[in-house]
Amino acid sequence: MEWTRFAGLGVGVLAMVGLGTVLVRSGFAGRYEEPAYSVCLQQGELEVRDYTPRLLAEVTLTGDRKTTAGDGFRILASYIFSRDTPSGEPIGMTVPVGQVKQDDAWRMWFVLPSRYTRETLPPPSDDRIRIVEQPAERIAVLRRRGRMDKADFSGEAARLEDAARAAGLIPTGPATLAVYNGPLTPGPFRRNEVLLPVEDAGDLRCGAGSTRR
Repeated sequence: MEWTRFAGLGVGVLAMVGLGTVLVRSGFAGRYEEPAYSVCLQQGELEVRDYTPRLLAEVTLTGDRKTTAGDGFRILASYIFSRDTPSGEPIGMTVPVGQVKQDDAWRMWFVLPSRYTRETLPPPSDDRIRIVEQPAERIAVLRRRGRMDKADFSGEAARLEDAARAAGLIPTGPATLAVYNGPLTPGPFRRNEVLLPVEDAGDLRCGAGSTRR
């Protein structure tokens, strides 16, 4: 994802500097919370995870991925860093930041910290921001290192879909690019993931797996 577009913006700088120092480990990327999931299958480069329910803050903008990434991040960062809430309460940064294509638009999302419920979450003042209750779901995952600066990630998405179908899974929605690191992180240390919602076609039987938060 292109982050450098908003390097001069105050709230963007705070977020990116923090993300740039992230060292990824299971459970948390640095000091930032990740959504909880259990791993139910690892097959080659394919990983299949079962995610618990979570709250998302998201915004949908029309344009190319580079432009909407910058604009969408600014909108959401104003909310999570308390510049755009009636109470002024900071929400807190999490990882990853996701972006998914929808027709001629791009939807960007943050997972909100797990300490919040719909009732306790400060509401956004910007009506472009939606709070979405994401139910538990099964996600097929393809990990990638380095920069993801291309216009889209259709090649990676197609590769993930092929691997998921070969494992007995049926895609149930579009693929999402999930980014864990900011621009200060060297390319070889950047963690990116392509996420694809799937359902079991009957051939895959996930066990309890290992839980990660």
